[in-house]
Amino acid sequence: MSINNRRPNMNKSISQDEINKGLIISFLKGELTSEEEVSVLDWINHSEENETIFIEYRNIWMNSAFKNPKREIFNSQSAWNKTESLLNSTKSKTINWFTIAKIASVVILIFLLGVASTLFLKPMKSESSRQLCEIVTPLGSKSIVTLPDSTVVWLNAGSRLTYLKDFNEKTRLVSLEGEAFFKVKTNKKKPFVVNAFGLKVNAVGTAFNVKAYPNDKSIIATLVEGVIKVEGKGFNQKSFAYTLKPNQNIIYVRDSKLIESEKSTNEGINHEKNKGLRPEVIPEEILLNDNIRTEILTSWKDKHWIIEGEELENLATLLERRYNVVVHFKSKELKSFKFSGTIENETIEQVMEILKLTTPLKFEFGKGEVWWDIDNKLVDKYSRILSKK
Repeated sequence: MSINNRRPNMNKSISQDEINKGLIISFLKGELTSEEEVSVLDWINHSEENETIFIEYRNIWMNSAFKNPKREIFNSQSAWNKTESLLNSTKSKTINWFTIAKIASVVILIFLLGVASTLFLKPMKSESSRQLCEIVTPLGSKSIVTLPDSTVVWLNAGSRLTYLKDFNEKTRLVSLEGEAFFKVKTNKKKPFVVNAFGLKVNAVGTAFNVKAYPNDKSIIATLVEGVIKVEGKGFNQKSFAYTLKPNQNIIYVRDSKLIESEKSTNEGINHEKNKGLRPEVIPEEILLNDNIRTEILTSWKDKHWIIEGEELENLATLLERRYNVVVHFKSKELKSFKFSGTIENETIEQVMEILKLTTPLKFEFGKGEVWWDIDNKLVDKYSRILSKK
């Protein structure tokens, strides 16, 4: 197997026994056309040897990034030249990948995260050796991506979406960690399925939102239009299945100890308990809500982010993801105050000033951090309009 230096004429097919080094570099940098990406993926899947070599090169590339995240310039050609020089100087057929990785770790790569949408697509190896595609949206960003079946997905900050390379060939299955809004392309023969920590949302041609962050106490599926079927298992390991109509959502509480707090959080919502939804006896960990304002639960993806009656404890988590900051509470009492408002393109500093208009908040900024404390003067000033739990 040989790796050449020049990028080939893509009018010619790539041999299954060799690949151009420049093509791998461009693949990892996301600079290939769809046709070129297919050629690289075909080469990777041709043999275990090709797949192993590609994964090792990918690891070198990724290792270079995380070893030196603060530098602003990355010379990709220099990085690969250093790796190649080691390969060429090794006459043995056995490659010491540990040595290569060690050398590559001094090479610098930057990931420009910013407030713009940022996607990292990288191949992964699953247990079944089938290729996985992964879409990651970092904290402080939002992303829009179109899947191979033309389904459009909005990904919220700190979210990860994965699916098999053969997506849409036989099935349409994706796995979600975080929050996403799906505008599903209609295909009655191939239902679109979202797997969120064991909770499955089935759709055909539908618009819906799923919020399933690893550290959240609940998973929420909200239907905007169409029909979805939500399936899972309760604390007693008994299966459940619910069919939702527009303006309904389901909240699955992941910890039985948190059921009561979750109920109180949703006091103002009309909870469906037995109106044709299955099963007839609804487990305690399931909350079914009717006549909800879906625009509030999905506005995170739009220009105007609507916040209504959100306790500061929960709002802090939302702001941490949206602005990539860490919020510290100096006062526990402050957590129970609620905020309602609309945020557009405000900076985190501007949001803090907005919060002060209706909550007794005083704050102090650090590098990537903000400390919240209660302002007793503001408590007195806003005592008539403040809303506490």
